[in-house]
Amino acid sequence: MEPGRSGEGHQHQLTSNKTSPLLILVEGFVELSPPSDESPPPSKRRRTDSTEPILTVPSDDRHCLIELFGVGVKLWNLMKSNLQIEKEFTLLSESIKLGSWIGNFSLDVALYTEDMEEVHSRLKGGEKASLTSLMMASTYHCLRNKNMCMESVFSVVKSLELFSPGGNLADNLTMTLPSPTTAPPTGRLRHLHFLPLSRLPVLQYCTRLLFNALKEAILHITSLVNLDMLMGHLMVLSQLDWPQERPLITSLCARIRDKGSFSYDLFSLYIVEIDILEEFMYMATRTEGAIRFELSKPTNQQLLSQRRVTTRNVDKGAKEDLKATIKRQVARSDEPIDELIVKFLTTEQVQLVL
Repeated sequence: MEPGRSGEGHQHQLTSNKTSPLLILVEGFVELSPPSDESPPPSKRRRTDSTEPILTVPSDDRHCLIELFGVGVKLWNLMKSNLQIEKEFTLLSESIKLGSWIGNFSLDVALYTEDMEEVHSRLKGGEKASLTSLMMASTYHCLRNKNMCMESVFSVVKSLELFSPGGNLADNLTMTLPSPTTAPPTGRLRHLHFLPLSRLPVLQYCTRLLFNALKEAILHITSLVNLDMLMGHLMVLSQLDWPQERPLITSLCARIRDKGSFSYDLFSLYIVEIDILEEFMYMATRTEGAIRFELSKPTNQQLLSQRRVTTRNVDKGAKEDLKATIKRQVARSDEPIDELIVKFLTTEQVQLVL
């Protein structure tokens, strides 16, 4: 493979913090809120005008990386605008063996400028499967190709052990911005994030890619069976960086109350977040009406009695079954949530495919 064509993306490392994991630039997430007169709070991001993507880093100690990357992009564009400078730069980089580093940085610039054809073609020749799959997931997310994005996500999850252990969850994978009064020149607002190549941040990014795909799919669902399944999947995935998605889960519970039923056999396997369990306990014991719940696969005894975990028809035994199910889940609330999510993504992959 020729120098600079590794297809791995530029792995950024600050010399001032050699113990920090490497970073890779990925397509982040943007949610729009109604315009507000209030000034936005300070954040770990950079944006100079409406045509440029927002850049974020996972922590304040890396904030200088945003400025350095912005300077690098400007110098790169300046070099590319002058054939003589570009020729001299090429000769210089060859003499001091910068080919691979320059090739990776140019891949980041292609992502920054949304030259996705260039990004895609470069990544197809990637040598490191796990890193290439992560970048492909980011690329397909930018291209809004959900099926290929999810396929790449599952590939990354299967190789999580290849990333450095540990890491921290980020609170800025998704940027909430006021809706623009006029459409941006590119047709949408973009957000790029420097993602640490550690197990937990990579899992969080993959989970967020899948979560957003399912959240969009639920808007177009027609089958009530599939609706319950998607709502259940969203509840499971929301637990990793809870309570970021509390408002959405609250709205899903309101939807359950409105339709009077909820069937999700995986509930007893993967829902352990106390706040979600409390909401279901409230719905199960509310006196103003019964809601039919099916939260686990029926046992042989339940099949014989034709009873599932439900509160319909004021079945006292069924109510007790439901309460017992939720109590068992509460007892598991201290389980490592990242391991639970990995198990969910690997074991239930067939159900998660849109």
